[in-house]
Amino acid sequence: MPNLTTTWRLTTIDDRVSATVYRLMKDKGYGFVRLQDGRDVFLHRSAFELGASFDALDLGERITCRLTTSAKGLRAEQAQLWL
Repeated sequence: MPNLTTTWRLTTIDDRVSATVYRLMKDKGYGFVRLQDGRDVFLHRSAFELGASFDALDLGERITCRLTTSAKGLRAEQAQLWL
């Protein structure tokens, strides 16, 4: 069972994980990534420390992030482009 840490209605589930971008709505500032186990994760532009990183994303690219959960499901935080 992963170690859970609660922070203002978001719960950190795992340490950094990798995911693949499969849907992007750059004009709206969000998209979705898919984990290796098939789970889908919401990705908002604010998850990147530098907003420009979100604008540079393309479909099929990989990122690393921390997972949190909210009332709507999994969410990526502290995202970075996979180098």
